Amino acid sequence: MESSLPKTFKAIFSNGDGKDAYIKEIPLEMPGKNQVLIKVDSVPINPSDLGTIIGVYSVFPDEKALPQNTERRIGLEGSGTIVAVGEDLKVKHEKGSQVSFFQLGSWAEYVLVNSEDVCPIKKGRSLEQGASAFINPATVVFMYRTAQQGGHKAMIQDAATSSLGKMMIRYFKQNGKKSINIVRRDDAIEELKKEGADYVFNQNDPDFESKLKEAANKLEATIAFDAIAGEMAGKILRNMPAHSELYIYGFRDQSPVGGASFADFLLHDKVMKGLWLTRYYYTLSPEERQKLWQEAQQNLDGTLRSEIIKTFKMEEFAEAIKFYDKNSSKGKVLLKMS
Repeated sequence: MESSLPKTFKAIFSNGDGKDAYIKEIPLEMPGKNQVLIKVDSVPINPSDLGTIIGVYSVFPDEKALPQNTERRIGLEGSGTIVAVGEDLKVKHEKGSQVSFFQLGSWAEYVLVNSEDVCPIKKGRSLEQGASAFINPATVVFMYRTAQQGGHKAMIQDAATSSLGKMMIRYFKQNGKKSINIVRRDDAIEELKKEGADYVFNQNDPDFESKLKEAANKLEATIAFDAIAGEMAGKILRNMPAHSELYIYGFRDQSPVGGASFADFLLHDKVMKGLWLTRYYYTLSPEERQKLWQEAQQNLDGTLRSEIIKTFKMEEFAEAIKFYDKNSSKGKVLLKMS
């Protein structure tokens, strides 16, 4: 081990049992084949992190999924500086480089990451800005690719006031696709129209479904992205045109998905399925992963930008989570690891 590096470091863990996360000191390992060691600077709080803490988000697909009630490190992305480099890197990186990364366990002072899951931070961009450079931007790119490949002219989304929701509006508009956006409060309507939204509807209005159905038919909005799940998924799908597709990518409502009838599926040929960046990402080759990183990076100062509203110290993570719960629609909340 290099003399300048500590023998141990702090990381945030959870047992995935619904109880509070905690800080634990663990041994520092040096990078192995195709790995780099990153001294973490900043990490964002994402919905997936909260799901990992309480045990409802498995982090990895299928047989690699983390079971509930097992200890796991928290965090999936962040930024920092490479402090050690292993052998046989698939993607070349140099010690001292400031980078963004995608890796379980980012809420820590150090993290080991495979070379293809690391991307240099653009000159002039801060480590704080680089902390949330992947999950939301890459998810939006993935969603757009899905819509484009399916030949869809317009999309519907709920939870549209989120950082990702605003990115969706801007990115789809930039690429020539219209959007129908669902919110929970009237004061968000004008805000999203300024972002480029074509339609914005309050889900609590008594005529919400009739407005949604009319707009969906008018724009031929045959693809939807649902961050809520539960009854909302069916409510959206039943008001979409025939041959529509609804993709669930979030779990704000963890009750059973419902609200659609047999006719939606059998007679109107509609589809409801999941959309998960992690599953998609791990089907890609190292070269394809880097292309996805680059496409997301190209737009970080424009359509895929996010606002940082507050930064907390590592030891303040519990307070930061509470703040995030109340303010997630306003922008990104960061934890400073060093």
